[in-house]
Amino acid sequence: MTRPAVPAAGPVGVGSACVLVASVLWGTTGTAATFAPGVGPLAIGAVAMGLGGLLQALVAVPRLARQAPRLRAQRGVVLLGALAVGGYPMAFYSSMHLAGVTAGTVVSIGSAPLASAVIERVVDRRRLTRRWTAGAALGLSGTVLLCAAQAAGVRSGAGPHSGPGAHSAASTVLGVALGLVAGITYALYSWAAHRLMSRGVTSTAAMGAVFGLGGLLLLPVLPVTGAPLLDSRAAMAVGAYLALVPMFVGYVLFGWGLARVPASTATTLSLLEPVVAAVLAVLVVGERLAPAGWAGVALVVGCLAVLTAPARTATGRRAPAPHWRFRPASAADAEAVAELRAVVLRADLERLGRYDEQRVRQRLRDGFTPAHTWVIEVNGAFAGCVALRPAGEIRLLEHFYVAPRLQGGGIGSAVLRTLLARCDRDALPVRLNVLRGSPARRLYERHGFALESEDAVDVFMVRPPRPWPAPVPPAASADTGPVAGRGDDTA
Repeated sequence: MTRPAVPAAGPVGVGSACVLVASVLWGTTGTAATFAPGVGPLAIGAVAMGLGGLLQALVAVPRLARQAPRLRAQRGVVLLGALAVGGYPMAFYSSMHLAGVTAGTVVSIGSAPLASAVIERVVDRRRLTRRWTAGAALGLSGTVLLCAAQAAGVRSGAGPHSGPGAHSAASTVLGVALGLVAGITYALYSWAAHRLMSRGVTSTAAMGAVFGLGGLLLLPVLPVTGAPLLDSRAAMAVGAYLALVPMFVGYVLFGWGLARVPASTATTLSLLEPVVAAVLAVLVVGERLAPAGWAGVALVVGCLAVLTAPARTATGRRAPAPHWRFRPASAADAEAVAELRAVVLRADLERLGRYDEQRVRQRLRDGFTPAHTWVIEVNGAFAGCVALRPAGEIRLLEHFYVAPRLQGGGIGSAVLRTLLARCDRDALPVRLNVLRGSPARRLYERHGFALESEDAVDVFMVRPPRPWPAPVPPAASADTGPVAGRGDDTA
């Protein structure tokens, strides 16, 4: 039995929350590393990201096996992400070692949103908005102010690193440079993981592939630099904590977030990390941060607020949804749609006690008919699907799934309006069934569907045709071929 569904509103907020919690965990890494002073930054980075990445791959083995064909097709993206994963901890922990926990973290994480936006602009042709420009200006200003405050403190002997553990001006500059390298690599592997997810790879498989291969690249560093990790229980505890909590748990959460928000948004949200790191460095490590440095942290927080506040138009409505289009489905899309179905329906099926990881996918494969199915694309990337199947003098709306990262943005409503307009034109009623308790029922009711019958699992709904002509998106008049538009309602 098919269960068409449009996801519930709010997953973007869930994705943001996942990234923010991950950022809090990451913010503890610099402070944790100070409890193993005899362990060098290369060893710290290799054990944290290397073992953490291998754990990501280990828990993702079943998904990696199922997604192997898609990962092979995107092997260039996987390799780029893995190389970035291998380079990031080397640059990040060296930056903190040379410039201090606060400066190293702020520069590394503060530069990542800028790098992500540039990558998305060049590769994905994503337009840089005025709001992003304003937020970026705040973030860059905060980063520069914080670093200037630390450098001035070093010169005067009264700054954040005066006294024991002070960093020279030269090491601070080198640390800042390595922080910029870390920011670029962070942006690259975030973009690579999000790219894989937008091409139909699940978040677990995408993160497992990118971080697992990156972890393998880091393993050779451990025999060369990792001996001090075994010198004391404290050092071993630090290594285990970094691998298990910030790197493994943190990046599992980050992967869930990336499945719901763009890489540039995710890296921007992670600007919370340097704030956590700065507070812990002052409270735990004993670093001193001058007032100008705190002002820099405040600007970074302001950047975070600007870039994450809900966008609204001059009339107070939400900004329009991203541009979307239809393309005819093919048999090659079946696996991507099956994975999306499992993600979209999981919460409702688990609530009803009906979730089976294999069955939820197999039912899609068994009922997938490319001739009556369209793939929904946003900015050229896989974003969902919908089927409209003829059954005599009626049309059956099936397999209506929208990627979690795009939920609540109006695409579901826009797609539904387009298909219903076709049926109104041809005076055809539309029938569907939706899981009991699913928020999708409210969407369908808003578009004229009424209850026909229900059972313990499904609600069956029907919509009679409305008088023609009705408002139809300009590109929706053809029965086949691409359809494009923008969604302005929340779905």
